[in-house]
Amino acid sequence: NFLYAFSLQIGGATYRAAITDKTICVTVPPELPLVGASAVYELSEKAVIAPDPATVADWEAPMEFMITACNGEQRSYSYELIRLANGYDGDIVLRTQEEVDAFYDSGITAISGSLILGDKGKESLKDLAGLGKITEIGGSVVFMNCADIETIDWPLLERVGDMYYDYISYMYPRMTKVESVNLPKLKTVTYGFYVPTERINLPALEYVGGDLTITSQLESESLSRLQRCNGKLELNNQSISVECPVLTFAGDLYLRTESTSFPQLSEAGNIEIQYGIQSFPMLEKCSLLIIYN
Repeated sequence: NFLYAFSLQIGGATYRAAITDKTICVTVPPELPLVGASAVYELSEKAVIAPDPATVADWEAPMEFMITACNGEQRSYSYELIRLANGYDGDIVLRTQEEVDAFYDSGITAISGSLILGDKGKESLKDLAGLGKITEIGGSVVFMNCADIETIDWPLLERVGDMYYDYISYMYPRMTKVESVNLPKLKTVTYGFYVPTERINLPALEYVGGDLTITSQLESESLSRLQRCNGKLELNNQSISVECPVLTFAGDLYLRTESTSFPQLSEAGNIEIQYGIQSFPMLEKCSLLIIYN
């Protein structure tokens, strides 16, 4: 009785929802008309949804969707449309430190597209404090040239499409100097999240639609509100102990920690335990369990 994915298609564009265990939040530009909008969604196997999204005419209004599993179990989701306030419809590219600093006074707090930081042909950015007023980024944060960045402190950011640093392709200069990432209000990541750093603070994070990778030390309360990770949850630092008290679902788990506790986890895909003491007393279903000695 789970809703795995939900999006609105409007005029050839797709606006993907952020989903938690109880909510469906779709973010669109402030003036976008919703006439002719249609929903695309994915449910757990053999589940049904009511009302049928194909019958919905008014996507502006809040509503409740009920998902019913084949065994009769039900789960309710509250739908909400969010229009960007003080928003910019499209991608924003900040190539130089001067452009980043000037952005602070731009009045823009939400970006419907991606935020591209730096330029491979220029000097690395050194300070991202100019982005401290941003509350929402619908697309990706692209760290194109941030090799000299030491701190990412975005105290107001609540939603981001994707903040996944590409550490494999070597497309961009390497980020090796980041000492801390502070995102105290970040609740929703629509796709994936990974930033190389020594310490990270994610106390409000509730939902990740793709992969979540943590290789650093976690500040107190980080991941304490995480309810769902649709992709792989990778905790890869054998010196940390992690508690995820409300996590109920993970697409996959990769665990290499001193210890991890998942007291509410009921379903996961593959679970790979490389190291440490791991606890999931409520686990009912997983595709494959691998334990290394």
